[in-house]
Amino acid sequence: MMDTVDLLSEYFLKEELPLARRLFQVFYDKIYLTDEVSNDDSVLLAIYMACNKKETSTVSYDDAKDVYLKFGRPKDYFRVYLPRVVEGGFVEREGQNLTLTNRGIMRVKEVMGSEFGTKTFLIQGGQRFTGRRQVEEIIFANLSGIVYICDPYIDKITLDFLSNISSQTKVFLLTKNITENSERFKAYLRDFVQEYSFIKLEVRIHKGNVLHDRFIVVKEKNIAYSLGTSLNGIGKKDCLIIQLPESVFYALAELFERRWEEAELFNP
Repeated sequence: MMDTVDLLSEYFLKEELPLARRLFQVFYDKIYLTDEVSNDDSVLLAIYMACNKKETSTVSYDDAKDVYLKFGRPKDYFRVYLPRVVEGGFVEREGQNLTLTNRGIMRVKEVMGSEFGTKTFLIQGGQRFTGRRQVEEIIFANLSGIVYICDPYIDKITLDFLSNISSQTKVFLLTKNITENSERFKAYLRDFVQEYSFIKLEVRIHKGNVLHDRFIVVKEKNIAYSLGTSLNGIGKKDCLIIQLPESVFYALAELFERRWEEAELFNP
């Protein structure tokens, strides 16, 4: 059997091999990719690896797909998930040619450097400024696609967090209480929607007494975060932010969609 390093060295730089070995299990001509890497990210990895093997920044669709087929994923997933990473700005496609954008390369580096499994971040009380910056960098700067946010208490600070989104995103924000003057918040919301037109934001208020936990669901990436406090309370007291396992993601997404249908539209 070919040594893991020998086969992976076709696709990764020497200094990247220690990181690559964490992601792949070599078996004969296969280089199985860990299930903890999302389907979107697996497509980016395939393109990145094909570029390294060809020593070029642009590769053909077939070359990238050939690499992807070694991952042990369903063979049609490359075709299915490629349009999503193109739409997300990670890949440029011209006909049958694929090129990773700078954003795509940075995402590959993030995936290779990630510690898979449950990730936990501590925001200490009193860190109002640095705590918010940390949450913005960990979560909001990387959001795209469809995003569910359940936060029982929101105000203009919640919108400040959303302003860190830089990609086309549809945000469904579910709450039970707006903790400032309603008309003032409506004005903030109108200003936000006008300035950040690439963010499609809808707010609904749930009249029941069932909302308690704060969580964020990123649909396209199968990622969910649990927040120890409302966004407008980040840095006031000690709290944990936990990236949840994928098995929990599906349950939270289903729960959110059910509560969303029960809630009333907040019209600015």
